[in-house]
Amino acid sequence: MKYILLITTMFVLTNACSQTLDSIKYAYGYLYYHEYGKGEPVILLSGGPGVSCNQEQEVAIELSKNCRAILLEQRGTGISIPQPFDSTTINLKAALSDLNLLLDHLHLKEAIIYGHSWGGTLAMAFATNFPKRVKALILTATGPFKVDNSGRTLILNMNARLSKSERLFMDSIDMKERNGTITEAEFTQRRKLGFRARFSNVDSLESVYPRYAVGIMNKKMAALMWQDLWNIHFDLTNKFGAYHNPFFAIAGRQDPGESVTYELKIAVPRVELFWIQNCGHFPMFDEPEEFYKILNELVEKGKNYR
Repeated sequence: MKYILLITTMFVLTNACSQTLDSIKYAYGYLYYHEYGKGEPVILLSGGPGVSCNQEQEVAIELSKNCRAILLEQRGTGISIPQPFDSTTINLKAALSDLNLLLDHLHLKEAIIYGHSWGGTLAMAFATNFPKRVKALILTATGPFKVDNSGRTLILNMNARLSKSERLFMDSIDMKERNGTITEAEFTQRRKLGFRARFSNVDSLESVYPRYAVGIMNKKMAALMWQDLWNIHFDLTNKFGAYHNPFFAIAGRQDPGESVTYELKIAVPRVELFWIQNCGHFPMFDEPEEFYKILNELVEKGKNYR
């Protein structure tokens, strides 16, 4: 029965989410990826860590009009579940290895790398460790380039956008989750509130939320990856000098995590930074017209580099 379910899932993903779904066999299972369009390869990395690549599907479809968009189901997300699923298989070193594996499998010497949120963190780590494999780096609402108090700052900024009663509700739901008594309805409501705090155009929340919610979070993957980042004292501050190719960042002015982008610009002055007004953590949902205009221009710059 499990085998039949897996085949059914693959069929749905192939027909609803991408032009093709393929996989790479490796020591701990299969690494899945989706391909859209043809032309210059662009690897897309979703956020989290632990968020399903489906949340970046619309970005991949847009880029596929002029490029070969390759949307990776990162290890520990979607159906790219390793065996065993623990700290030996979910860590930064493994995630970087998977990107090299993907490029090798596709016979690509280099590619443009696009990362949203945590995907930006992973993209920066890859570019600084394997600079010759990154033709251009494009970050959107990027995650941190070092483990520090930025996560706490993000939470405080998000809480500032909620009412006192909403914050108390969030605290109560967090407690229920820790006790294992949270209901599906409570989990959904908490996620909606969290999205609203990251989203600028609140009037459009109900219509946009389903597009955000397809990015299902694998909380086990997230916990394991964050623990590894703390264990290795993750910090790219002194490593950016290894990467010399185009480096772009797109950010929403109203993103509660915008301080990370400011800090990146200070650490790496050569980063070309593009701000979008009335925009939070998800420019593709908040201000899609402006976002895609900028993104397509940056991809063209990357394509024409060298």
